[in-house]
Amino acid sequence: MAARLMLRMHLEEAWRRTIAQEYAGQLINSEKGLQVFFCKHLLDCFKSDKVSRRLFIEPRVSMPGSDDPKYARHPDIVICHTRKIIGIVEIKYLPRTRAKFKKDLLTLDWLLEGQVDVALSNDRYRGPRAVHKGYSLAGDAVYCWAGVHCEPETKVALPDARAINDRVFVLHAITSREAVPIVRVAGNTGLSE
Repeated sequence: MAARLMLRMHLEEAWRRTIAQEYAGQLINSEKGLQVFFCKHLLDCFKSDKVSRRLFIEPRVSMPGSDDPKYARHPDIVICHTRKIIGIVEIKYLPRTRAKFKKDLLTLDWLLEGQVDVALSNDRYRGPRAVHKGYSLAGDAVYCWAGVHCEPETKVALPDARAINDRVFVLHAITSREAVPIVRVAGNTGLSE
């Protein structure tokens, strides 16, 4: 059974809504736009199911005790519950071309290597500081790659796919001329390049 089934259902529902509503309504013209509407629908899903989640958009995720930038990443979306990171989402918006995902896979692989020893921070905040909340990476966190692209997916090997196993969740919106995008949901072999 896949880890974090409810989170996967929320991710898929938010993705389907974003593609059917805002993408189809021609309201999205960048990765940032896609990210905004996807997060809005994701928050709506959480609220409707009465689950408490916190979203961080492009936060700095680093290994504890390291200020070296090479030991930090900025995933597109980080989903937390209480004191755990339960989901990491990487988004791509390339409706006229094939999806590129190698950089995103390296980020997911790097996070997997760190397992529970990662720190989330908002270094750019300026103002009164609340009590710092630390978030560790849950052992069953979902790694989601979501992309709007035109090429059909082909199977590829993920870095250390045995370790990632069922934790990778892939959401496609495959575009074509004169047709609505086809939404596909895949496991850890559904990425395309």
